[in-house]
Amino acid sequence: MTFQPVTISALISRFRDELGELYPEREIRNLFHLLMEQLNYKKTEIYLNLSANLKDREQDWMLDALERLKNHVPIQYILGHTWFCGLKMGVNPGVLIPRPETEELVQWVLEENDSHPRRVIDIGCGSGCIALALKEQRPAWKISGVDADERALACSRINGKELQLEVKWIQGDILDPCFWPALEQYEVAVSNPPYIPESEKNSLAPHVAQAEPGQALFVPDQDPLLFYRTLEEFGRSRLIPGGAIYVEMHEKMMEPLAGLFSKKGWEQVTPARDIHGRWRMLRAFRQPESDSL
Repeated sequence: MTFQPVTISALISRFRDELGELYPEREIRNLFHLLMEQLNYKKTEIYLNLSANLKDREQDWMLDALERLKNHVPIQYILGHTWFCGLKMGVNPGVLIPRPETEELVQWVLEENDSHPRRVIDIGCGSGCIALALKEQRPAWKISGVDADERALACSRINGKELQLEVKWIQGDILDPCFWPALEQYEVAVSNPPYIPESEKNSLAPHVAQAEPGQALFVPDQDPLLFYRTLEEFGRSRLIPGGAIYVEMHEKMMEPLAGLFSKKGWEQVTPARDIHGRWRMLRAFRQPESDSL
């Protein structure tokens, strides 16, 4: 598709006019800069060449991106990547877009576990961001990523190959205990499971609620701890005694989630706040063998 040539300045105005009801002006500028960066335009080049026309293919791509933004497609899907823990991660509509809160979960795992060889599993790995970020910082760890969705695993594999990081990718439904015996025993389990109640869907931005995979976001209102009960049972089955599990959580679920692990005999059940002061993570240790006798 070819359009009448327009200047960079006119294109900026068009983005501002057509996205003004969806995004604050500052975010619109940031979106424009990210898209132009994809075309190898630095921010300074944009403003030094406001009267210049883009090449036809560049203009076509920018206007297509504008239409996708108007239809609530996340910028990360348009670009085909995002950044996570300093690593460039490919993403597509089949995987959840990694969030800064999940970077904090990764940092917590790293702070509490040194570079000594360990067996680690990322449950519901999606794009592979957690597993790959851990592997990049802890090369001696033997890390596995598990997901039920082959599309997600395809994304994980590509990211691992691009980053030249070796992670074992496994397809399987963690909700099915019959799958567990095929896995190893692990020292550490990490997971960012679905935890947003379906009733909160309408309160989310359209580019989240409508564009990202619902199976990676939402849980039934009547059973918000659905995945955590499975993770707790999985931990007792596949973590070594004294092993640790780290999970991301809904800020309103801190007390019931901590109670779930405590009642099952887990030790040092510890919630943690994110940088905004919200309860968003929890860590617990499986009982050592001597404690469970």
